[in-house]
Amino acid sequence: MKSTDKSGVLYEPLLADDEKDADRDLPQMPRVAPAKKRRQLLQRGAFAILFIAYSVALLKVPDLWRTPCLDPFVTYTPAKEAIKGYHRHEFDGSLGMQTKYTGEPRPETEEAWAHIFKHYNLRFTAEEMQKLNRTDNPIELQNGGGFFGQISAYHHLHCLSMLRQVLWHDFYNISIPNLRAHADHCINDIRQSLMCHADLSVVTFYWHPEMRKPMPNFHIDQTCVNWDALDAWAAKRSFSIFDQKTLVHPTLGKQGHP
Repeated sequence: MKSTDKSGVLYEPLLADDEKDADRDLPQMPRVAPAKKRRQLLQRGAFAILFIAYSVALLKVPDLWRTPCLDPFVTYTPAKEAIKGYHRHEFDGSLGMQTKYTGEPRPETEEAWAHIFKHYNLRFTAEEMQKLNRTDNPIELQNGGGFFGQISAYHHLHCLSMLRQVLWHDFYNISIPNLRAHADHCINDIRQSLMCHADLSVVTFYWHPEMRKPMPNFHIDQTCVNWDALDAWAAKRSFSIFDQKTLVHPTLGKQGHP
């Protein structure tokens, strides 16, 4: 039976038999057992998770390539902000090589070593002392505030300079017996630092045409911090212990070099 809708268009509803015939004419999808269907879904889900994880790993690999080394600062130090990165530097430790730091004492060597210690004594804030866990009886500075401290690298260099003076004790007019305790302290201080910051660069050897024993090649590529940047950071905090204003004992008064 034909009918007319509100728009005036004629239509004829399908009969029940016609509906069955129409269903038979449509392409039929194969039936999937529930257990098999679940297994397929699990397999597809696992594949999707694996694909995502693999993609994330590929994205992270370039970051690993760009990372030059692990962060060496396990303990807190305010000076970390001065270290912006590392650079390659060639050491030359050839035997007999003369530099402004080596050889017989002379004005050039004295000036070079004195320049190293120009920013030896530094000011640190109360917050930094708290992070360093050094709040038990710290020395508070006058004439600008802050607390007295030093970067260990400068102290290691101080010890090295002290041993250099022992080597040239006649020039410096120092008594070896009186300095043995200090020298032993410095030897152990430098030993601990060298073993803590183990240098992993490689010294190779070669045959000298006129010598039977292997000769070391002390031209070595090193990974170094920018010392000038560290020294510039220290310069902003440094003070003179000889100004008679900054380093003052609370009961004994002014004092000289610690």
